[in-house]
Amino acid sequence: MYDLPCSILVVVALAKPVTAEFLDGNRISRWCLAELYQSSEWFCDGYVAGVADASKELCIPSSVTVAQTSDIFKKYLRNHPEDRHLNAQSLVFRALSEAWPCE
Repeated sequence: MYDLPCSILVVVALAKPVTAEFLDGNRISRWCLAELYQSSEWFCDGYVAGVADASKELCIPSSVTVAQTSDIFKKYLRNHPEDRHLNAQSLVFRALSEAWPCE
């Protein structure tokens, strides 16, 4: 049986309207390229790691760190501002695929 606070949280979560709102390159670049807030960097690292972990089509060497993948993505955002209107997930995939193409 759920305790009262947990069950209230579930009801509130279910009552909220669900929308499919995905990040685009413009929004995630504000977090990934921000120099002021460390929490933004953690979000960026986590987002890039999540996309990398979820993709079965990336060929990232096992010795690569999360910081390296995040740096590759940040470099891609800086070098390709024309792509920032695209979905952030696809941009992470492009950046990591270019850095470590599958053989």
